[in-house]
Amino acid sequence: MISKAIRKSTKAVIPYITAGLPDLDTTGEILRVLCDAGAPVIEIGLPFSDPMADGPILQKASQQALESGFTLDGLFDHLGKWSSGINSPLIVMSYINPIMRRGISTTFAIFKEKGISGVIIPDIPS
Repeated sequence: MISKAIRKSTKAVIPYITAGLPDLDTTGEILRVLCDAGAPVIEIGLPFSDPMADGPILQKASQQALESGFTLDGLFDHLGKWSSGINSPLIVMSYINPIMRRGISTTFAIFKEKGISGVIIPDIPS
């Protein structure tokens, strides 16, 4: 489902949350609240152990999520129920390493199957 802001090319606030912070169940609740508040798109950041391109706030968020037990498999277990109950498109932001660990094609196929509308990978050189 494409939001009104995207269809009309208007300005919109796109919220970002770190998956697994404070835990995956709460992440799902936050996604629902953001959707209910009218978020046109929601960006879900995947925690990474070496987030060098992120600022100190997102680095700390990644560290806390990983310390709380975040795993990509845990995320995959939750994504389907999140996306099925949310009308806002969900976009994943991840460094390339976690995606390559499982395999790019496999990871993208899982994202698609679980209802993810797009993926941002900021550390692929152009």
